[in-house]
Amino acid sequence: MIAKPRFDGEWVGFQDAFEEVSRGVRKIKQKDYLASGFYPIVDQSQSAVAGYSNEQNGLYVDVPAIVFGDHTRCVKYVETPFFIGADGVKILKPKLSDDVRYWWHALRATPIENLGYSRHYKLLKEKLFRSFDLDMQVSIRRKLDRVLLEIDCAEQVLSKLDVLVKSRFVEMFGSCTRCVSLADVCCFRSGKTLPKSNEMPSGDYLYAKVGDLNLPGNERVIKSSRSYVNADVAKNLIPKGAVVFPKRGGAISTNKKRVTARDCCLDLNLMAVIPGEQICTEYLLAWFDQMDLAEIANGSAVPQINNKDLEPLIIPLPQMEAQQEFASFVAQVDKSRFVVQRQIGKLRTLYDSRAQIVQQPIAKMLWTQRAVVQP
Repeated sequence: MIAKPRFDGEWVGFQDAFEEVSRGVRKIKQKDYLASGFYPIVDQSQSAVAGYSNEQNGLYVDVPAIVFGDHTRCVKYVETPFFIGADGVKILKPKLSDDVRYWWHALRATPIENLGYSRHYKLLKEKLFRSFDLDMQVSIRRKLDRVLLEIDCAEQVLSKLDVLVKSRFVEMFGSCTRCVSLADVCCFRSGKTLPKSNEMPSGDYLYAKVGDLNLPGNERVIKSSRSYVNADVAKNLIPKGAVVFPKRGGAISTNKKRVTARDCCLDLNLMAVIPGEQICTEYLLAWFDQMDLAEIANGSAVPQINNKDLEPLIIPLPQMEAQQEFASFVAQVDKSRFVVQRQIGKLRTLYDSRAQIVQQPIAKMLWTQRAVVQP
């Protein structure tokens, strides 16, 4: 007799589902990171790999493994032997099955309240996780992996569009001989820290922070933020069309550069370069995209970028007609970029929907049609 598909996933606590194995694993200090090497260094940043090391002592080899960022809540799946970097990295291994990938998905799908730059592992240990039999884990994992593969392919298209813009920039302006200092054609403005009590979920102006550069839709232009402020408390407004990037700490090395879509406020860890009349935003952003921000930062313990680091930079200054031609080309590429980003948004929504199976009751979700023979 054929019965209805049966989903009897059991809810288990974190301690029953995972074991932390990071104690005693060697940590590589950031100053010792290499740009390339034999073994990756995995930390709690957004990047899959923070750097490399050629050392062997203290290498973590029991892979695949899951890495959780205590401060950032990032969850990573690591398939090759690696070192961990800095503080706040937790290496986790599942206890209930060897399908590490399934449990990685389960962790990714688990919502954890954002406490800012604080410890989140304590919140993770309070969560419940759904444990299925191995066949069901494989079925769920494969479906989620397929969506992630489509997202990865779409993101590769975005990367190729970025390369196209950079190549066009070099083609048009690589031989430009008219050069000026950046301070002659732009002005610089750092963000300001506003009282926490002024921050709201909506308001007159965006209050952008470093983390907001990673929000979906903000890959090139800052369109949204987690915090807003009203006009009566907004200070040091940054105008539309400014180029924005991190100016303090390890975030500088991420090399994220964005453009303000409208007037907004920035927090203390962001810097804005505001183009003057002789330079257009698209050209300025493309020029900055050729630059490694870490190379212009000052300070060793805590890298920083200040006005004095930007003022002496030399920038080619082609005629405005050529800049506008380049801006038109970028606008056409942006249309393609918008289509791909919209596709990525839909795929992420699909992933979140399918991932609910590991964090909510099954309800009406039919993931498989396994026949169960009843006695």
